Amino acid sequence: MFRHNLKIALRNLAKYRLQSTVGVLSVALGMVFCSLTYIWIRYEHSFDAFHRDADDIYLVMGTNSNAADHEFLPYTSYPEGEYLAGKYPQIEEWARCEIPQDYRIMCDGKPEYTLKGTLIDERFQDFFDVNVLDGETNLNLAYSEAAITQKYADILFDGDALGKTLYTDQGQMTVISVIANPTEPTSIYYDFLRGYDLNRYNTRYVLTTLDFVRVSRDNAGSLADMIANDTLITNYSSTDVDGEEFSWTIVDNKNYKLVPITKLRQEEALEVMNLNIRYII
Repeated sequence: MFRHNLKIALRNLAKYRLQSTVGVLSVALGMVFCSLTYIWIRYEHSFDAFHRDADDIYLVMGTNSNAADHEFLPYTSYPEGEYLAGKYPQIEEWARCEIPQDYRIMCDGKPEYTLKGTLIDERFQDFFDVNVLDGETNLNLAYSEAAITQKYADILFDGDALGKTLYTDQGQMTVISVIANPTEPTSIYYDFLRGYDLNRYNTRYVLTTLDFVRVSRDNAGSLADMIANDTLITNYSSTDVDGEEFSWTIVDNKNYKLVPITKLRQEEALEVMNLNIRYII
């Protein structure tokens, strides 16, 4: 019976060549595109899933009081991370970094490469398990210091990067550490790390900092409810031209929300930093 049915099928294929070819190609193309769609969806959902206790890591998003619609923004000010961590005991661990920026690497006064640079605080290394391969092991970086990835240590300095100067269009830095390349795919991609300039960033009015917190899933709901309506109190002091010291307090009503780090892509909270088509290939 099988041989009989096979013989009839082959005869029909030979008789209706055009229809058979179109049908076979349609099925083949359908299977290919279905597979590619599945791979792409899996890739999208794999962003930042490799972090330690990734399901417990959240980005704190806040409302912009200057915006008419009070929309939630992914960045806050540098002092807000310490304020939230000190106020809410549910926060087990926290770290801050700036939104990764493009730096033009200068060679003989001309831009040679474009690298992603990220400002980090002293907690970023432990929070995201940054692996130091060579040089200073503690990444408590100054603004004039950099920790460069192995990839660009090899490209820019032939593997001998320690103590060398990294010239950029945003100032120069001394390389004090070589670190492992960041695991991908991630929304927080970097080619090198540098420290914050606290004279500029330690203020409520520079909104470029990403505040990440680690909260157990049992406490995440209660913390989200608490920070949904928060009062941010900031004390300032200064000295006038006569040398007299004076102080003042600013009270802001702030609304925060928590977005899991693994959902930043779906929430469109952060721009794609290093979308890599080779994962699809």
